[in-house]
Amino acid sequence: MKIRELIKKLQEVENQDREVSIVIGNEDNNSMVFDKFELHNTDDNETSVEVFCFDNYKFELFDVPLQDIYTDDDETSVEVIKELDKFDNALDNGDDVVVYDYQGIKYIYQGSSYKKDSVATMKGLDESTWKMLPLEEVQKIEIENYHAKGRDINNTKD
Repeated sequence: MKIRELIKKLQEVENQDREVSIVIGNEDNNSMVFDKFELHNTDDNETSVEVFCFDNYKFELFDVPLQDIYTDDDETSVEVIKELDKFDNALDNGDDVVVYDYQGIKYIYQGSSYKKDSVATMKGLDESTWKMLPLEEVQKIEIENYHAKGRDINNTKD
């Protein structure tokens, strides 16, 4: 795509205050969304302009890290809503759902927030550890038993 084509398409967008995301995939299956990026080679007239996406700001869909998932007007992407609904339904059906953060801490999933921008978590069975964990801090969510490896049920250090 030429720069003038991109500019023309962007100028046709009605709400110019919307955020831009870069999505990798196809119309049936989006695999990654990048919300933080910058343009490279803008001063070089011989090389194509590159949209450089930052790995640490990617959101990979389905069974991989969750982070930076906002799209237009702070609405959560459809794929994220579907994924969180899957975990909410599993919880409603009596399945155990586990959340892992980027520090390696494991939590019991308690459900997603109304806006689907965070998840309710608890370490072990200690209700005093209940908190809302923003999706930016969530590495992955899995349907599995929190105590699957025979841990002491009172041990909340893992």
